[in-house]
Amino acid sequence: MEAAIWCESVTSFDDLAFLLLPRLPGIAEKAWTPQATEWAHYRDRVGAHGPWWDRLGWEGYYRSAVLFGPPYSSSKA
Repeated sequence: MEAAIWCESVTSFDDLAFLLLPRLPGIAEKAWTPQATEWAHYRDRVGAHGPWWDRLGWEGYYRSAVLFGPPYSSSKA
């Protein structure tokens, strides 16, 4: 499995973090999970990373704050 990051426009950690998050956990899941996963369940897992990234001081570096915001649960639908 390969996950390329094109760095022509990366000039700082902020730029790199913007490109990596939340892509990095997504590519890791595809690499390590042999079975197909459902969007709602994946969204729960990746959404749970947001508070951890915030504690690391990465708030605002990752995209889709609304989409991956508070963990979504398909059981609430």
